[in-house]
Amino acid sequence: MAAGQAGASWRPVAPPAILGGQCTTDNQCSTVTPNAVCRDNRCACISPLTSYMNLACIHASGVGSLCYNDAQCRAVNTYSFCRFLVSQVVGTCACDPDQFIDIHGRCAPRLGGRCKRGTCSRKLGVASCQRGRESILKCFCRKKAVQRRGVCVLR
Repeated sequence: MAAGQAGASWRPVAPPAILGGQCTTDNQCSTVTPNAVCRDNRCACISPLTSYMNLACIHASGVGSLCYNDAQCRAVNTYSFCRFLVSQVVGTCACDPDQFIDIHGRCAPRLGGRCKRGTCSRKLGVASCQRGRESILKCFCRKKAVQRRGVCVLR
């Protein structure tokens, strides 16, 4: 049956959508941006890629690697940022000030640094991730431990 004849089914074509824009199908996103999909009715980059100014999906960057925005660094290390070498153009990923670089090249919390459960490094001694005054999880010394030279030791 030819298009337009009685009984032919017609479905509207969803318009293309940019990163961050509303969508109902993956095709709406990938038509405009390669490596983008429709997630929760919004166009987003497929993991582990991250959005660059809602224009392109780019690879995430680890500490010391080239970056164009904070999201690119945070896709690998939650507590990191893009330290710009050329203002707002290009930089390298660095750990937030309350973090240090662990032996695996990832950002890990210092004592008093923001953390997620189970992420306080063994280098901190008997520290654990606990809720602080601001209701934010931070690495603190456990009960019956004191801080000495940035490490928690039992009394």
